[in-house]
Amino acid sequence: MQGLSNQEREFISIFSANEAVTVDANDIIKIRSISKETANQILSRLAKKGWLQRVKRGSYTIVPLSSLLAYPAIEEIWPLVVKLYKPAFLSGWTAAEHWDLTEQVFNSVSLVTQNQQRKSIQNIRGIRVKLRVLKRLGFLTETFSAPVSKKWIRECNRHIKTGISDLDPGSPSKGRISGKWNLRINLPV
Repeated sequence: MQGLSNQEREFISIFSANEAVTVDANDIIKIRSISKETANQILSRLAKKGWLQRVKRGSYTIVPLSSLLAYPAIEEIWPLVVKLYKPAFLSGWTAAEHWDLTEQVFNSVSLVTQNQQRKSIQNIRGIRVKLRVLKRLGFLTETFSAPVSKKWIRECNRHIKTGISDLDPGSPSKGRISGKWNLRINLPV
């Protein structure tokens, strides 16, 4: 790790004191009134010096002072991925693991997000993140009459984004389209 300027030291101190899960240009701008471009340059410089590690475009985590590695393993992945893909929540086997409903340890994280993603499986510093879009959850909940309120289903539907997504991103893009959910039903349901 290389030395820090007074300004960089201030940023790292504030982020560490606040136990920031991730850091982005907006966090720098809250501390100093500077342009987004300058804030991104500062983040990039801190990453090159080994004080931050990039986890996704524009998002960084703080490298712990006790770390002997330039790119240490991420210890708390769940809060990190929820923040990276916000609004989002843990789902499937990850939620089951969180609530101690299983003793299995999984090597990936399952997450539902409101925002459309280019890839349904992404890699964050060696951790496989499997993303599901909210429209899939709303469709499946409604189709299988899950015990949730009609208001909850309406809220899911209200937050879906435009564009047609496949119900199962890993299956061929063939099947009827649900206009209500902007979803191609490419699996038998």
